Amino acid sequence: MLIEKGVPVPAGMAVRRGRPAKYRWDDMDVGDSFWTEAKSDRLRAWANSYAVRRGKEFLVLPEKGGARAWRIA
Repeated sequence: MLIEKGVPVPAGMAVRRGRPAKYRWDDMDVGDSFWTEAKSDRLRAWANSYAVRRGKEFLVLPEKGGARAWRIA
């Protein structure tokens, strides 16, 4: 195996750790929301986990058949 230095990462390739996000929290602006069939307590846990790492705020409320998440800050 030959190790090379200075070879750039191809454009459009993001360097991520772990598995891909199930929900697109990064793409949400303040006031955006989405609905999912997930239970509100699980969605709230995912939103809080993301918010702590990124300094954003989300509101998650149960709705018929699932839950809705809003980005509020």
